Amino acid sequence: MPFFIHYTMWSGSARRQVDTAIETVLACREIQAAGGGIARIVDHNSIVFTLDDLITGNENKKLPKDRTEPNT
Repeated sequence: MPFFIHYTMWSGSARRQVDTAIETVLACREIQAAGGGIARIVDHNSIVFTLDDLITGNENKKLPKDRTEPNT
């Protein structure tokens, strides 16, 4: 399941696509080590994740009961 990291650097903001949760954690650490700030991490359904979610293995979040389709 791909994840998208939205981050900011001194030169502006960007988005990076990563394939797995483990790669997402490593990419976030690389971005932070380079001086970037992580704005948000989302999956292909636009569900927002934290680094803690990915580290602890909670990347299988469910959609809220009242939401049946991802926001586009």
